[in-house]
Amino acid sequence: MSSKKLKEAKQAIEAGREDLIENVQALEAIIPVDIKAIDIALHLGTPWIPPYIL
Repeated sequence: MSSKKLKEAKQAIEAGREDLIENVQALEAIIPVDIKAIDIALHLGTPWIPPYIL
């Protein structure tokens, strides 16, 4: 959700809404970097993964 808001805020800045610059900077500071699923380590018994997936 935050990534969507960041994109919308950047578009608004380009359209002249310079009052959103601080918001964009704040969002960029907290939004984590996107990673690929292959980069996520899975371990047997991990509670957030249903047993039928493993």
